[in-house]
Amino acid sequence: MASLIDRIINYRSRTKIQIDEYLEPAIFTVAANGLGVVAADKGLEWIATHTEPTQSLPIVAGYAAAAAGAYCANKFLILPAAKAIRAFHKESLQQGYTDSALSWVKTCAEVGGVIGLCMLTNFSDSINHFKEDLSALTTSRKKHARQRHPPKGKNTLTIPSKQHRKGALLDKDDLDNIKKFPRDTPMGSFLRTGRYFAIISAAEEKYGIEQGLLYALAMRESGGDPVRLNSTDDGGFGFFQLQPGIALWKDLDVFEDNNSTGKNTKYGERLRAWVKENNYDLDAIAKVDHRADVEKCTDAAADYLSNPYNNWDGDWNKALSAYNQGNPAPDPVNTKHVMAVRRLQQFALNQFKVRKVKVNESLIRPPTLKDFRFNFEGERGNGKRFSYTVVRGDSASRIAKKFDIADKEVDDTFQSIGSKNVLNDKNKFVGKRLNVGQKVFINVKLKKT
Repeated sequence: MASLIDRIINYRSRTKIQIDEYLEPAIFTVAANGLGVVAADKGLEWIATHTEPTQSLPIVAGYAAAAAGAYCANKFLILPAAKAIRAFHKESLQQGYTDSALSWVKTCAEVGGVIGLCMLTNFSDSINHFKEDLSALTTSRKKHARQRHPPKGKNTLTIPSKQHRKGALLDKDDLDNIKKFPRDTPMGSFLRTGRYFAIISAAEEKYGIEQGLLYALAMRESGGDPVRLNSTDDGGFGFFQLQPGIALWKDLDVFEDNNSTGKNTKYGERLRAWVKENNYDLDAIAKVDHRADVEKCTDAAADYLSNPYNNWDGDWNKALSAYNQGNPAPDPVNTKHVMAVRRLQQFALNQFKVRKVKVNESLIRPPTLKDFRFNFEGERGNGKRFSYTVVRGDSASRIAKKFDIADKEVDDTFQSIGSKNVLNDKNKFVGKRLNVGQKVFINVKLKKT
């Protein structure tokens, strides 16, 4: 500790010489040229407000003479005076009449007084000019920002064309409330997507898609905004965030006819710049890139979603997973994307029912703690399947009660990962016993109505 203190003291001793050698002359130079700055400022101010040459030349000459006089006064009077002030305080410091800190305070106070006298004559005008310049700069920056970025409303609430408004789900109150809910909230995305309810419902019926599933996918992908850009600029765009290669495959026109099916950041950046140049104008953009045309894009997305459904045993969870990543995940029901879409589907169906839309009741179930990804019981999941970690003292009936499963509703209910541990429809173990800490899946049948 003592050695550290010694180092600090030695460092201070070395730097003090540099401060006196470099810092003091800089301070004195700034102070000494104060009058010159005032004169030049006044001259430039007058020149900016007078354009008549016959009037300008004499005045400019006068200000130039004043500036020259101020410079000479600075160089031969004020600067020597400032140096003399500092020399006096340094001498007092050396003789022990004052300490180092007080010496600097006195110097700054006296030199500061010189600066104040130099600027006093121009104080009020300078403040006003500063405010005007600052206001002009702020206005210029705001104008530039508006040119670079569209108004907030156009990004969060794209106004659909007349053909898209037909058969809307929403009433006037809903349309008035859209801006009150952010786009990335369930209600905000539901209301924005609801402007195209008729188009989405027709596509679900045409391709045999589960009710509300395509609607929820649009909520998840774009929040109901037909000109939404991908946040990572990966090339995805539009109402269903289709990649350009997929859109071309489904016979849609695409900006630059790019055929990328994976992440393409350079293309994504060019796409973002082009959309901004068009000021997020839905009709103008949709003429060039059909991913922003809700009717064409919805039909393509429904067709694209139904293909994996038909290829993977009629499982919509696998179809959703394949839509998101190309091939379905091994356990799609517990993936982030599928869980999110299923939650939004439940939300949308409940909202449909409130708005007197005919809903398939078998798809609606009352919300429970299992709708959340994690809860205090330790289970995780959504819809028909949940995962659960076995704890000490668990039994088949005890676990079943946690999930409100009656004996007759258990259909090979508990399946463990990587083994043949199964509880059959009679709640009896088949295979090895389950161990504490082991994760099991719970497949819950929905009641038929």
